[in-house]
Amino acid sequence: MGATLVATALGKWAPLVSDKAFRVLVRMALTALDTANEEHPANLYFAHPDLVADTMGGSGTRESRGRLARLGIEELIERGALQRVNRA
Repeated sequence: MGATLVATALGKWAPLVSDKAFRVLVRMALTALDTANEEHPANLYFAHPDLVADTMGGSGTRESRGRLARLGIEELIERGALQRVNRA
């Protein structure tokens, strides 16, 4: 899947974002495709938002993990690591 995207996340963004945002970025990079296929374009996160929330781990509720994931996503957008194309 997104091995090139993960390498970019590790090399460029790890020192520039919080741990929470970095975990979100790596999960999204692992899910996105490095090259387009018939169903999905390259570099686009297309999975369910719960996958990102699950990355936050812990024993919190689905809502609390989702809130942490959203905060991480917002930080990544503010820093320029992500661009929102559409809301899930």
